[in-house]
Amino acid sequence: MGTWELIDCLEAPEEESDNPAIPIRSEAHLREELDRLRERKHGHVLLASPEKDGLSISIGGPFVSFGWTPSPDERRLVGQKEALAGQRYSPQPVESWSEGIPTAVGPEFLFPAERAIEAIVHFYNTHELPRWISWREWDPASLQWKVTPAKGTTRPLSLS
Repeated sequence: MGTWELIDCLEAPEEESDNPAIPIRSEAHLREELDRLRERKHGHVLLASPEKDGLSISIGGPFVSFGWTPSPDERRLVGQKEALAGQRYSPQPVESWSEGIPTAVGPEFLFPAERAIEAIVHFYNTHELPRWISWREWDPASLQWKVTPAKGTTRPLSLS
């Protein structure tokens, strides 16, 4: 089995270099890194699986947004997915930084950090998207967004 990596995309990399990547050794290590990232300016990281798909995560402070990105080989056939918070936890957008460029993340995508981290860890442990979250998915065939509603409990059992 390959290695999971947490790739830091907050700042633009130096010319001809890659964004810094941290190999993830365990669930505890992933939680430690996500907690560390909460303490800095809101920015973009990528949790890349050994299969090269992953979660695109905007993290920093009390709110986190995330979405699934297919592997490069699948991108023409499978659209990205964005997690929908289901309710507003923040009254306004959060400014998030990716490669030195700020982007507003709308309140509909912002989760409390603890809840988002549980979903991210679920993905790491199972390599499946959590079903307790609604997902907005880009359909490359119809060129439209579609929503897959949450199924089952509204919160992971560890947060209930």
